[in-house]
Amino acid sequence: METLMDILGTIPFEDVPVCPVCLSDNTTELITDVERDRPSQAWKVCLNCEHTYVSPRPTEEFLASFYTEGYRRMVYHLKEKETKEVMPVGSVNEERGRAMRLATLIMGIRPKVASHLDVGSSTGALCAGIIDFLRPAHSWGVEPNDAWRGFSETAFAKRDPKFKLYEDDVRFVAKLSGVPKTPKFELITVIHTLEHMANPRGTLLELKKRLKLNGLLVVEVPNRYGGTPNPLMWPHLHCFTEFTLDRLLAECGFFPILHESFGNFPPFFPPPQTILAVAVLKPPEISLVNVLMRYNQYRAVIGDLQKRVAQARPSYDIG
Repeated sequence: METLMDILGTIPFEDVPVCPVCLSDNTTELITDVERDRPSQAWKVCLNCEHTYVSPRPTEEFLASFYTEGYRRMVYHLKEKETKEVMPVGSVNEERGRAMRLATLIMGIRPKVASHLDVGSSTGALCAGIIDFLRPAHSWGVEPNDAWRGFSETAFAKRDPKFKLYEDDVRFVAKLSGVPKTPKFELITVIHTLEHMANPRGTLLELKKRLKLNGLLVVEVPNRYGGTPNPLMWPHLHCFTEFTLDRLLAECGFFPILHESFGNFPPFFPPPQTILAVAVLKPPEISLVNVLMRYNQYRAVIGDLQKRVAQARPSYDIG
């Protein structure tokens, strides 16, 4: 029987001399129970900031090729088909649910945004959800996988004309370098992407250049201590806690203003599977007026959502 290692072949590795979050070299090995049928991963933990990461890790050249060709197809042993026309059913359901959840959460903070950048845009479902709920005129998605990026373009071309009223400019590119640094974005989302990056610190510093001064950065990653799937699974290169995610954001000049966690499953409700942080570029002002305005705005959003749920129909066909 063909194994994942047979599919992946020989993987070149490289050492990571310092912690990717705080740049400390005070680290030690972390003994884990990573599955034996996955590529060998030597996990380390930073004794300065507690961040957990892979070292040695696959080279950036290997990772670029791996994600271009379709890592999900490889991870699931080629059992699921992915093309520009068809996406795996499991991925479809996951993407749609996540897009609705995140779009409604962001609405509670800011009911409308002028522009949106999604890094790791996958099927384009989050871009569609943000457009439907927050009405950005300009939306960009960064997705290295050729099939997923092509599917996003195809799906947007087929969208209902009544939703196209909100879309002046929607584009998908393979690399962040393909996104211009001006004009800057009011909303940037990085959802279940940062844990796959060889250099998450460098990515956030690049995103900082593309975020408006009053903009929002939304990051979601697996929780090191939660969920039923193993957060140290291949091909994750990092595993965050709320503390280490905040430390990384602070190292890159961001100020977290909100935390959420998701993914508790009944009937036993294990620790949350994911953690989310919303961050800004300058320390938020705290006042009674702002608190009351946020409360009233959030309740208004909830009331609007209750009406929408009663009339909800899928607006983005990703399957």
